[in-house]
Amino acid sequence: MGAERVHAAPQPDGSPGQFYRALAETIPHMVWSAWPDGHHDYHNRRFHAYAGLAPAALAGWGWQAIVHPDDLQRCRARWQDALVRAARFEVEYRLKRHDGAYLWHLGTAEPLRADGRIVRWFGTCTDTESRKKADRMLEQARRSLEAMVESRSEALAAAQRDLLGSLSARERQALRHMVEGRTIAQTAEKLGVSPKSVKTYRSRVMSKLGVFDLPGLVKFAIRNGVTTIC
Repeated sequence: MGAERVHAAPQPDGSPGQFYRALAETIPHMVWSAWPDGHHDYHNRRFHAYAGLAPAALAGWGWQAIVHPDDLQRCRARWQDALVRAARFEVEYRLKRHDGAYLWHLGTAEPLRADGRIVRWFGTCTDTESRKKADRMLEQARRSLEAMVESRSEALAAAQRDLLGSLSARERQALRHMVEGRTIAQTAEKLGVSPKSVKTYRSRVMSKLGVFDLPGLVKFAIRNGVTTIC
């Protein structure tokens, strides 16, 4: 069998250079390339249209002018590190649009090697503003929910303190003995009252607190410092 033929991609005019230039100009990303030393030498039309700048303004290191000041140092450090290590470049930063708005983008670049040496860098900038907005909205919703829960928890705690304040000293003592597991007889002995009185205290406590089971009373007592049992 003969060697398998590898078919090249179709060329608009038969020129590989023209085909790949057309590819770079039509994909839905801002595309750029740079020499091994990091000097940018090409940005596609989508990049120029976004920045509102001529090719000469973005060439070399001119592209830094559209990076948000708060992101520039981090971007430079990542790019320099990629150049030194000859490894993939990736950074998320804000780029200035032609109308002055800064939008989030994911910038990535990969080195092209020949004979083990880097001969070019090819990179893209992908708009991530929509995802960032969604993340910000989720964070705001999370904070609002936390604030609402905290507010309701504080209101509940205040209401429970009011309920606890409605108990007499004897009723509080009876509550503590109940949640600590003492029987009616043991509680009566501790308080120096009759078992009937203990039953009356217990009934009043449950009615005032609106809690009619022992697990509920235990939780209430622990939350409000009536007892420290776990």
